Amino acid sequence: MPEVSEATARVFHRMIAPEPARRFSSYDELVAELEGAERALKGVDDVDLARGVRRRRFFIGAALLVALLAAAAFFFARQAQERARSNAAVSIPLPELERQYNGARRQLIAGKHNVARAAFARLAIDAKNNQPLCDWARMHQGLAALIGREASEAQTAFREVESAGQTGFAREDVDLAKFFVAT
Repeated sequence: MPEVSEATARVFHRMIAPEPARRFSSYDELVAELEGAERALKGVDDVDLARGVRRRRFFIGAALLVALLAAAAFFFARQAQERARSNAAVSIPLPELERQYNGARRQLIAGKHNVARAAFARLAIDAKNNQPLCDWARMHQGLAALIGREASEAQTAFREVESAGQTGFAREDVDLAKFFVAT
């Protein structure tokens, strides 16, 4: 028989006891006694085990918290970058956009429909976050396309006006936005 500790030998003797009353009444009781014998063999008591479990849970919780905070910081930083990028898209000052708009209108009035249509298309992109100028540019782009017999491009421009809805309009321009959508 191999050498075993006294506590382990006691568990074995109780397992094979000739009297059933001295044997373990459940599997859980047997496992608890074996774990107690193991702790006695290693010299570890319940307090040390509980402390180790608490310490491990604390570090796991702290690591999860750090990971969650890092993910949240990444998410919010990315949103801020996207907002900054979309705001940077309107890097052309408003007076310059208005000058381009008036120039494109003069081209349309002069009968240069293709030139005007291209100018209004560029202007709609440049004035993307600047309502109502963006929708006026799209409306004129659609008008120039209709006059130039480019029905599909006109429909696309008018659909963009309609899908934009009232987004980006100031309160005083909401009626104008409704006009664009209704037209």
